[in-house]
Amino acid sequence: MKKYLVNSGADIHAGMQANVRTVGVQWLPEYQTLEFSVAPHFLLKSIEEFLHIVPLIGESKE
Repeated sequence: MKKYLVNSGADIHAGMQANVRTVGVQWLPEYQTLEFSVAPHFLLKSIEEFLHIVPLIGESKE
């Protein structure tokens, strides 16, 4: 399954419609909403989390 890095509810919705796994990011709270209107498959709150999970997502065979 393909992955899609998103930062808005509209992006998550588009990803779900396209049948891709969504990864919501919220590491800029001054500029981004604290809650998405649609829940992503994964939610990352920091760049450190992103750097940790990217290799794991890249290895996924889904």
